[in-house]
Amino acid sequence: MPQLLDRLYDEWLHLARSPRAARTLAGWASDPALDGFSGLEEVVAEIQHRGRPAHSDRILLALLRRAAVDNLAAQIVLQALMPGLKSLMSAYRLTGDPEEVATAVVEAAFERIRRYPCDRRPARVAANLLYDTRQVLWRTNRREHRLRLATEPLTDQLLTATCGPQAQSATDELVDLVAEAVRRGRVRPCGARLILLTRVLDVPIEELAHESETKALTLRKRRLRAEAALAASSAA
Repeated sequence: MPQLLDRLYDEWLHLARSPRAARTLAGWASDPALDGFSGLEEVVAEIQHRGRPAHSDRILLALLRRAAVDNLAAQIVLQALMPGLKSLMSAYRLTGDPEEVATAVVEAAFERIRRYPCDRRPARVAANLLYDTRQVLWRTNRREHRLRLATEPLTDQLLTATCGPQAQSATDELVDLVAEAVRRGRVRPCGARLILLTRVLDVPIEELAHESETKALTLRKRRLRAEAALAASSAA
């Protein structure tokens, strides 16, 4: 387990059992969703209790409405989401150092907690927060892979890392085909980059054309030739 999680848990226990937490929880008792709890650990347990999604949503929304300006409220939500966040960390563990992955997941989750649109998305709140966190991580990975594809040699490690943990099987297969074609010399690296950037990472070809000061039509023709070479390599 990443050391960050151990530190966060120790900090959570210290905070949850502190006089400050008791005072804050007493001050929140005017909100029916937060009334009647004996401590913050009980609040988290109620949120995580299965089978009562509407009840969990009410508590989460009460906390999230405070979380933009109240660090304690945000920390309670973060702790309640921790089982799901750990699953995300496991899914992304192959993309980098475990400590870096854990830090990225926690930071992304905390940012989404601070900004959650309570009025617009009042149901399935925990699932929404985990989904939003996953999307932040995927976009970050996408940008990192795009930069690496544009600047680094097309090694086997880079090619196999291109999909990231969100990839579907069809995308995995495409990357495998491109990697094999490059290794066999059937597809040029520049063509492989173009296929991966536009077909795997969904970078608009117009955006690449603008960045490279090349006509979009020219890039489409290059991609077509690269994909034809890829098809021929796969059939060989």
